Amino acid sequence: RNLRQPGTLVTRYALLIVCVAIIVAVLPKGVRFKYEFEKGQAWLHEDLAAPNIFPILKTEKEINDSKAEVLASILPIYQLDPAIEQLQLESFKKEFDRKWQTKGKFSLAKANNYQAGTQLLGQVYSKGIIAFRKSGNNYKDYNLTLVRNNVAEDINTASLFTTTKAFKYCQNKLKKYYGIDTSLMLQLLEDHLASNVEFNEAFTSKVQEAALSQISLTHGVVQKGEIIVYKGNIIDDRTYQKLVSLRADFEQKTGNKNSRYFIYLGQFLLVSIILTLLMVFLFLFRKDIYYDNRQLILILLIVTVMLLVLSWAIKSRISSLYFIPYCITPIIIRILFDTRLALNIHLLVVIIASFFVPNGFEFVFLQITTGM
Repeated sequence: RNLRQPGTLVTRYALLIVCVAIIVAVLPKGVRFKYEFEKGQAWLHEDLAAPNIFPILKTEKEINDSKAEVLASILPIYQLDPAIEQLQLESFKKEFDRKWQTKGKFSLAKANNYQAGTQLLGQVYSKGIIAFRKSGNNYKDYNLTLVRNNVAEDINTASLFTTTKAFKYCQNKLKKYYGIDTSLMLQLLEDHLASNVEFNEAFTSKVQEAALSQISLTHGVVQKGEIIVYKGNIIDDRTYQKLVSLRADFEQKTGNKNSRYFIYLGQFLLVSIILTLLMVFLFLFRKDIYYDNRQLILILLIVTVMLLVLSWAIKSRISSLYFIPYCITPIIIRILFDTRLALNIHLLVVIIASFFVPNGFEFVFLQITTGM
């Protein structure tokens, strides 16, 4: 028969190798922690003592609370730009000269008016004019850090001018000057009031990032030899966090480059042995499928797709791996072939999956009983 020729035999083994390679490539590569546990359940293993000293990790909620506390303590950073004052004073001088020449007034009065205008502009710009943050329809004062001449100080916006406050300040101050063209000066001053205190978003973000990077991700340590949990005890929140911390410490120490090579090798041997058992089963009991490359491709494709879905679910950290319909595998195989082959393939897929999912025993028990 053509199906028994060497060429088709090579094709079958090539299909097997490709299937193994794809499965190994996508399976999680982390070294598994040998203990399985769930919060609120009893510890089913022997008394567990810390094999070495390790820090207790904070929970995600604790970390988020620490971040929120740090961010709340950092005030928005504003920068006083002296270039704005210089630019506005130069513009004021040009505009003042032009309008005064148009009016044709005395030079002595001109000097007094000019001096009054520059003094007032200098005063308001020295104090600072801020573009106020608006909340709804009302302005609200808030604390900030003002950087002035490379010196930072914490102040409240109430101590700064807005353009409206600065103009009213100039109005009141002009009343104390004699021989002043009030209408002209007010117009010029209003036209040359601009915000010189600006929010420095980049600097604020940099300070926030620096502060966040200093947040400790741990609180306390477990000493070597300290009992973490006794057999039969219920795993409460603190014990659970200690176990999670021990698992993280274990995975960190075993996650070097050399160990990954052994993980690849181990996964390759594991998947190869299990899929080889499938090929042996087909050779001994279903030769019609074994010698039909199209049917063989279909079976290997179903196995590969289910394990690809499993790998995606683990890496995506979905809320429960039981959302994946593993039992669809024996249903499809039963419809296309027979019950014995469907059960055999289901067992092999579940066995491979059990090496990579948490609570492997529970997973195997539920999936096998459901699949049967």
